[in-house]
Amino acid sequence: MGNAESGGIDYLDTLIVVRGLPGMVSVQPEKQEPSAKIYPNPSSGEVFVEVTSTMIGGTIRVYSVLGNLAIQQAIGKEVDRLDLSALPKGLYFIEVVHESRRQVLKCLLE
Repeated sequence: MGNAESGGIDYLDTLIVVRGLPGMVSVQPEKQEPSAKIYPNPSSGEVFVEVTSTMIGGTIRVYSVLGNLAIQQAIGKEVDRLDLSALPKGLYFIEVVHESRRQVLKCLLE
């Protein structure tokens, strides 16, 4: 937290106030469960993207480190298979998007 005497203010995404003993207040950031996981990572070409059921109907996009779109496909079920075997070895970013939810994961292709 910022120093009140110097006027410092820190930014908080979410604030949860927990009341305990009189005069005591605890501030804890809200924990959010990731909506997507990938495995295996690193991979030799086949990657599975596991999402929560609320992400079905969204989109999976695979980008190179240069930001070029390499693969795009719809999320059809809670575990989708991505075939990355045609891509050169290296680091890729897998973006999982549904409505206002977005998560970017790193994947190493060996």
